[in-house]
Amino acid sequence: GGIGHGAYDVVKLLLGERGAGTSRFAHLALRPGGPQGHGTLPGGVPVVHLPGTPVGALVGYHLFVRPLLDRDGATPRRMLLGGEGDGPRRGPAGTVHAMPGRREVVADGREVVRLVPGRRLAPYGRADAMVLLESAGPVGGADDGGAGPVGGAAPGSGESAGAPERSVLVLAL
Repeated sequence: GGIGHGAYDVVKLLLGERGAGTSRFAHLALRPGGPQGHGTLPGGVPVVHLPGTPVGALVGYHLFVRPLLDRDGATPRRMLLGGEGDGPRRGPAGTVHAMPGRREVVADGREVVRLVPGRRLAPYGRADAMVLLESAGPVGGADDGGAGPVGGAAPGSGESAGAPERSVLVLAL
């Protein structure tokens, strides 16, 4: 953990000569957890570089490291988002927001996921899932977040005259 933006990135500094030219770094359209990287140290030791914030590192671990270690348990699946949550996420179109959630079975037998309120790392302590929501775009933008690959209602998901049900990607924690 520890990668970030700018010239004073501690991971790049610590890798120094040993890691020069052996790692790739990128900023993904992911909140939290945008800065990510991977590489190989001399001798063939693989390295995954995670963000420096606790929540960014947690998100990066579950999305990029865990699938390397636990292929079966790290597969996201589609579920319906229950409740109103805290509204659509704002940001550049295509940005994915990783948020803590809790899975539950509702009265009609369907499994849904509800967002866990709170900020920073504490909500993940109460969560059993990570919900991936696509940004609704900037305030006043035309993008409602429903057409992208992560957010929006799934065809045939049972939308009603009330609030539409929204199909989201969920990763069990």
